Amino acid sequence: MASIYIFDIILATGRNHTDVSSILGKIGAERAVMITSNGARVRDLQG
Repeated sequence: MASIYIFDIILATGRNHTDVSSILGKIGAERAVMITSNGARVRDLQG
């Protein structure tokens, strides 16, 4: 059955994207959005 969700997880933090990327790598998320730098940046795993 196809997933109805676009992302596996969305993480929001005041930290930078490199810190969040390492967390996502540990949990094995394939589709994720990172809201970082106190909301100043929004990125996905592809950049």
